Amino acid sequence: MSIIKELIQFFMAFSVVLFIVTFVLRIPQNLTSSSSLVNEYYFKNFISSVPLDFILVYAYLQAAFYVLSIYKTSSLLSEIVIVALVTMVLTGSFCLYFLSQPKTSSFFSRWFHSAKYKTVIYDVILLVLTFITMRYLQQIS
Repeated sequence: MSIIKELIQFFMAFSVVLFIVTFVLRIPQNLTSSSSLVNEYYFKNFISSVPLDFILVYAYLQAAFYVLSIYKTSSLLSEIVIVALVTMVLTGSFCLYFLSQPKTSSFFSRWFHSAKYKTVIYDVILLVLTFITMRYLQQIS
């Protein structure tokens, strides 16, 4: 598949999933009980935060695709499990790092100190749904 087609599919999947998960269902607000931080990140700083999320989610998926290429899985369920596990390892590592440091004024320090490991659950939801949506877009195109 061409990189341009993959990027377009990712952009479409990420945009739809982020909108539904964050702005309609308000999962990060409800899951983490950190509404003020979620509002700061996604509403107040929308212009800088959404592109950053785009890059981070894309990087996470690239890491998952690398692991998928090693294991050569063929079922959607096993692919979803690998995406979830890679996300758990990456976000869990960031969480562990930030929680092992004193809380600072940086957004991510405040986010991890406030939401703790619930951030892993949110990221798994976001990444898995983006991945499933991308797979769907690949099937229909």
